[in-house]
Amino acid sequence: MSHRERSVRGLADWMLRLILLNPFMRGWHDAVRREMWLRDLEAVIAETANEESGPYPVVRVEGMH
Repeated sequence: MSHRERSVRGLADWMLRLILLNPFMRGWHDAVRREMWLRDLEAVIAETANEESGPYPVVRVEGMH
């Protein structure tokens, strides 16, 4: 992991978008795009794995305890 990738981890979403808008920060664009992609991916995984809201991947079996 490069220095730039480590640096963008703690930045807010609005700041990442601001970096992408500025052409003078072109060297940071790859790291920012990767971080934004990872955050989007984590959000999708968290939404999918939310067991409280369902639907469940298999039918829950009742009375097995």
